[in-house]
This record gives sequence, C-alpha cells and structure tokens, in this order.
Amino acid sequence: MFPNSVAYYSIPRADFKPFPARKGLVSTTVPKPSKVAGRSFMFLAGFLMGFVGLFISALGTPSYVTACLRGLFGSAFLTIFFIVRKNFHQVNVIRLNWAAGGILAVSNAATIFFYFTTILIGGFAFGAFMLYTGGIFAVIFVRLILKERVRPLHYFAFGLATMGVATIMEFWSGVQLNMGIITGILSGICLGANTLSKKMYYKTLDRRVGSLKQFPEVPMVLAWWSTLTLGIIFLIPTLFYFAESPFPNMGIVVLFGLIPTAIAFSSFNYGLRADRGGDVLILSYVEPVVATALSAIVGQNLSIFLLLGGAAIIGANILILLTHSNSD
Repeated sequence: MFPNSVAYYSIPRADFKPFPARKGLVSTTVPKPSKVAGRSFMFLAGFLMGFVGLFISALGTPSYVTACLRGLFGSAFLTIFFIVRKNFHQVNVIRLNWAAGGILAVSNAATIFFYFTTILIGGFAFGAFMLYTGGIFAVIFVRLILKERVRPLHYFAFGLATMGVATIMEFWSGVQLNMGIITGILSGICLGANTLSKKMYYKTLDRRVGSLKQFPEVPMVLAWWSTLTLGIIFLIPTLFYFAESPFPNMGIVVLFGLIPTAIAFSSFNYGLRADRGGDVLILSYVEPVVATALSAIVGQNLSIFLLLGGAAIIGANILILLTHSNSD
C-alpha cells in the first residue's frame, strides 16, 4: 500500500501553489501528464501495490524484517530515481516541518508493520481491506487535530466502514476480536495518522505561497522519507534476526523494493500530477481488487462476508473521495 494512496486528505490540491524559492528546495521540470497518461500510471501503481502480499508470503520473514527490507531497498531505488532526474536536493523539503516528519516516519513504520502482520494472519485481501479503514481514520484525525470541516456524508462513510469491519468479523455469530482484526484496525489508525502528517506538510507549504512556477515533488519526497525511515527504524532488530537466520532470496528482495515500492510509488506520484478532485486517484483502488484476486489464486480463504465487508470499506473511501471531487 502506497503511503499517499488513501483518501483525498493525503494529496495536495490540484490548485496548490508552491512556496517561494529557497536554495536547495526546488525544482522540477517534469511536465504535467495528460489525463490518459495520469490514469494509466495511477492504475499501474495500484496494480503493482496489490502484489505486496505475494512478496510478503514469498519472503517468509517476520513482519519487522520484511518492513525493513522494503524500506531499505525501496528508498535505495527512489534515491537512484532522484539522482538520475537530478533533483535529489528536493529532499530538503523534510526540514520544513520536523514534527510532521517525525509523525510520518513513526506512523508509516507502524502502519507497514501492522499491515504486514495482518496479511500474515488473515491473507492478502483481508490485510488490504483492513488497511483501507485508514481513509476513515484520516477524516477523524484532521477534524480533531487540524479542525477541518467534516461533511455530513463523511459520517455516513464512517458508519459504512464500521459496518464493513463488523461484517468481516461476522459479529452476529458471537466471534470475538482476533489478532488479525486488532492488527488490521491498528494499521488503519496508523495510516490515518500517516495521512495527517502529510496534511501538516501541505499546510506548511500553503504558508509559503509565492510566485514560483516550479512545483517541488513533495509527494515523492515524502515517499522517499517514509521508506528510508522505515528501513532505519527496524534495522537493529533485523540485524539481530539475520545473525541467526539466513538472508532471503536476494532476487525477491530486490524485486520487492523495486516493483510494489519504487516503481509503484513513482507511478503513483506521476499520475497524481494529473489528478483533479480524485478523478485520477480513484484508480489506485484497484489495489485491494488485485490482492483479492491473488488471494483466490493461491487458495486463501475468501468468505462472502470478507468480500462484502471489504466492499463496504472501499465504498466508504470512494464516498469521501467523490465528496471532495464534487466540492472543488
């Protein structure tokens, strides 16, 4: 799951204006893609991120180790992308709001850890559906902390998502909370906090509005920061793990850092340039569809209640997205 891909709150407005020129903070000359190109790249991003569960299963390592490998190799590829495009200096954007940067790093690491743990417990589709509750928690956090207005339909979306989680739990059968549900909800809560940190960055940038026409690649920088700190946070326990266990297949590790991480993140951010009110972003919701298809292919349990509950959660996120689209 790409850190910027849940709910409209995680992306800058299409009419966002860049801040005044400061040495080391700008710029990019990458042109804005057409709608067709933007949608194609966004679909590709969601499609590739849907394969995360398959890589987790293939690696067979604990969640914190898998998270560390994704962070280290993903950030390495993103760093190469920055260097090739000669705009690595833009990572200095992180210095504009260290508090938000700290929240982003910690919440992203927690999100990935709980997400990967949920996948190991309940399967690809289960993990993806539970992660998408993050869009609902993001609405709550920006309302409580940033005091942003919550539209009436957002309350309905929250209820719909809650109903989706309850359906996945099959609450009518008297089933108690299991570890998969707990880690799944925690992944959503942490993703909501992750989205909040990005919103804080965009508010910081809004206070630096100027006449500069060049737009810094903030979403890509935040993705780089998220993956880099992800690897660093879990590095020490991972080193202890490999002191007693063999390193997994290097080919799988490299592909994990490249395909559903670096390429997916880059495709997402390129497609995001063409987004207006969520008309491109909505294609990233192919991710849980791919995860569900892979679950079926590898023979994981897909109950009708999991599919119905997952559909309700995704529907709640789309409702929030479309609400913003209609209000712009």
